[in-house]
Amino acid sequence: MRKSGTNPIGSTRYMKSMICLEGAADLSLTILDACKTGPISIKYRLYLDLDATGSQETIVDSDGLPGWNKVYFSNANADSLSGGTARSFDERPVLPELKYGFALQTITNGDTTVAAVRWNTQQNPGNYTAPELPLGATHRIEWTVTQGAETSTCGWDFMLEDCKKPDVVCVNGLSVNIMPTAMVVLWDTDFLYHMIDNIAPANLLITGIRVSGTGTGFPLNPDGTPQKFVVFDCNSLSTHLVEHWALDKSGNAGYCETYVIVQDNLRSCQSPGNVPLACVTFHCDDQPMDEVAMNIEGVIRRCRQLPFSCLI
Repeated sequence: MRKSGTNPIGSTRYMKSMICLEGAADLSLTILDACKTGPISIKYRLYLDLDATGSQETIVDSDGLPGWNKVYFSNANADSLSGGTARSFDERPVLPELKYGFALQTITNGDTTVAAVRWNTQQNPGNYTAPELPLGATHRIEWTVTQGAETSTCGWDFMLEDCKKPDVVCVNGLSVNIMPTAMVVLWDTDFLYHMIDNIAPANLLITGIRVSGTGTGFPLNPDGTPQKFVVFDCNSLSTHLVEHWALDKSGNAGYCETYVIVQDNLRSCQSPGNVPLACVTFHCDDQPMDEVAMNIEGVIRRCRQLPFSCLI
């Protein structure tokens, strides 16, 4: 996000805002030098609530940056900005010279200067990227602009929220057969090819599935749990559209749609006709049944002997 305006020398302004995170926080200030009374000096102080307790306990000051891959946790309560506890924040598996650190980027074009809170690296200090800050906590940015003997300060509180839906990619269709149980159960994992979220790893995303057109939003069972499978039976011999959904911890849900062709190549849905499903010749105690007469006609593949209790 960007807060902009002319340079109100000698004034102080504070605002509140909500930033919808799409991967990083763009904290910047645009300054219009209409007076041209001398060079402009810009600095920022970033107040962070790293432990989400409601207290902005950690300060990053552009006049005394903490260095690469480092912040001084709880230095707001210390005697100096280098007080507190040194903590690393860049967990990427890269060399130390490629770890991020806080920086101040300024770009001037004519009478307009844009200043931004950025990350850069020791190896490439001229390459900047927007910082990724903790979600769900209220942070604060304060800008100080000085021109000659006059100083202007503005700042705002902000909270980062994850507003981006997970990206979900389905397999390009399935073809299945009705099982001998006269049905087939398909799970959400059967239709998933790939999913990715801007914050959470794939194993922390919640998944669900539904037949297209049978509901809206993330698919839930009546008890509120995710719907993890769909069932097709002998009345479902056709092509069906299916939605595979992914839900992140912020409540953002994305889905992909694919299809499944339900067939009966195993002939599980055909009537057995004269073919018995089982031949009962023994009691449950394995004793033979008396006076059992069977008259089997037609061609059968096999006849399994089952105890009486197996037929319900």
